[in-house]
Amino acid sequence: MPAPLIDHAELERLRALHSYDILDTPPEEAFDDLAALAATLCGTPMAFVTLIDRNRQWFKASYGIAAAEMKRELAFCTHAFLEPSDVLIIPDTTLDPRFAHHPWVVAGPGIRFYAGVVLRTPERHALGTLCVTDLQPRVLTEPQQSALHALGRQVMAQLNLRRRIHEAGIDHARLTNAQRIAGLGDWEADDSKHALFWSEGIYRILGLVPTGQPPTSDAFYQRVHPDDLAFVTREKAAAAAGLRRVDFDHRIIRPDGLIRTIHQIAETTFDHKGVALRESGTLQDVTERRAAHEALRLGEERFSLVARAVSDVLWDWDLVTNAYWSSKGFLGSTGQLQDAPNRGIEGWAACIHPADHARVMDSLHHAIDSTSEYWQADYRYRCHNGSHAQVQDRGYIVRDHRGKGIRMVGGMRDMTEQRSLEARYLRAQRMEGIGSLAGGIAHDLNNVLAPILLSIDLLKLQAGTDPEYEKILDTIQLSSRRGANLVRQVLSFARGSDGERVRVLISPLVEELGGMIRDTFPRSISIVTRLAREPWAVIADPTQIHQVLLNLAVNARDAMPAGGTLALSVENVVLPEAGSVGAGSAEPRRYVLINVSDTGTGIAPEILEHIFEPFFTTKPPGVGTGLGLATVHTIVKRQGDSSRLTASPGLEPRSMSICPWKHSPCPTSRRGSRSRLLPAEKAS
Repeated sequence: MPAPLIDHAELERLRALHSYDILDTPPEEAFDDLAALAATLCGTPMAFVTLIDRNRQWFKASYGIAAAEMKRELAFCTHAFLEPSDVLIIPDTTLDPRFAHHPWVVAGPGIRFYAGVVLRTPERHALGTLCVTDLQPRVLTEPQQSALHALGRQVMAQLNLRRRIHEAGIDHARLTNAQRIAGLGDWEADDSKHALFWSEGIYRILGLVPTGQPPTSDAFYQRVHPDDLAFVTREKAAAAAGLRRVDFDHRIIRPDGLIRTIHQIAETTFDHKGVALRESGTLQDVTERRAAHEALRLGEERFSLVARAVSDVLWDWDLVTNAYWSSKGFLGSTGQLQDAPNRGIEGWAACIHPADHARVMDSLHHAIDSTSEYWQADYRYRCHNGSHAQVQDRGYIVRDHRGKGIRMVGGMRDMTEQRSLEARYLRAQRMEGIGSLAGGIAHDLNNVLAPILLSIDLLKLQAGTDPEYEKILDTIQLSSRRGANLVRQVLSFARGSDGERVRVLISPLVEELGGMIRDTFPRSISIVTRLAREPWAVIADPTQIHQVLLNLAVNARDAMPAGGTLALSVENVVLPEAGSVGAGSAEPRRYVLINVSDTGTGIAPEILEHIFEPFFTTKPPGVGTGLGLATVHTIVKRQGDSSRLTASPGLEPRSMSICPWKHSPCPTSRRGSRSRLLPAEKAS
């Protein structure tokens, strides 16, 4: 007759059955012995250990009759599952309507008696039965029923033991496979038994083949690289003494000569008395990982060095997460850029000059929102020192399959020096053009003034004693000479006439100028001179140097309408030779430094770059010509590549330095205390 439906979670029961991995396995002596013992104790000719699968009843053990399996709907055991006591006893199967027509009852083997106990897991899942059968109707005594229950528990205990052994085998296989994949091995040393265990992974890492003999510590130390042996011995001793858990890398040499890097972890376990019980640890082959890490480190270092060498700031902006990264950039003329990686894109945007911010951000978002692949902008960016660098920023936009921008990578380049060079080049071209024009005009004016000056002396001879007429001629002569002086100044600026160069001392010239301006400048201006005690001589044109110093002094006077201090100083300095690279790459040379400073209104930073341009002046119309500093600049520039003119910005004080003038070791010439600041040859 068909077996009734089971009223519990069949799926969970089947999952529990399959976890034992016992179906369709060969006969096992333990289960056969338990079936035979059940038949003996119950006095029956047959006994079985059965398991109920989805569609069948499978016999793990059978005694008294050979049986493999039967259809589940014919199984006696499914009825046992329904018994509250987990025991099903049928004294006479022919009298039970559930089994009266069963094939094993009406035909061979002709079963008339059945008794079975259910085999349940600790989770109460029914797996099968331990049952006994007889060819004659009968009953079981109480002791026999108790014995059948006890044997059923023994069958279940055997099943659980078998599963644990099976799971341990699976775990061991998985562990071994995992260690093989990870290049890992484990070891353990039992100090009480002086026994050492190595897993298969240890042999594999060391390149050794198991010989069947227990491994030894010497076999391991023989494989340690000689240069690492002392270090490994020290670390292992620390672990054995329980000082600490050791975790370190070292090298080994395999029997085939290959050098590998391994990572070792070791620790010691102690009992409650502090006696060492065992040492255990792991070895892992990390050769490839170390090589990859080293390659990554070298790549990052190379990337960083290249990024710094080209003075570019490289950046990467994730448009989805708004994560922003940038390298550290250095700007040769303005100092390090503001370090904004930790502040994100907002930190970068905050460093853009306020006047450029809206334009840059609009162009950036327009490029992202459009289909463009590139973005570029020139703007000013704030540096650590508070100044703003002229930068050129370029970015490449990465888009997804829908064309939406998801990432930008690019670089920011310092263009400050290049922009400055371009501005100086344009200014030099402009000054050259102005100089040529001024030179032409001055030449024509000189031709006009020369006859006038010559004619005045003749007219004075003819003037007689008429004072009015002589006064008019003096006025004309004075104005003509002023015009001639202006023409000479313009010509000096335009082409720079190189006068006679002699070896002179600067200090007497400055001392003479100081005395002259003390007599002519307002009494509210104090004149201070600081001269070197033993001034070096230089090769120079005294006339032009006198003109340079006088122009600077007059400029200083005009900058102090309410009075102040004008300081003139001369000092000896030792500097690297012009054009040398590095402090130690060229022999130092001796120079003379002239400094002119005052406590006047100073030079505003925004006009500093224009002060040497011809005809540029901050004075009211009709007061200055704008050629004073331009002439100074032209004269100093013509002294050679070792001379330069510098000016300092600020309100008070302001200073202007002429530096340097090469020292001449030759005998000096004092020509009316007039000296000249020009480059001289190196001392022989």
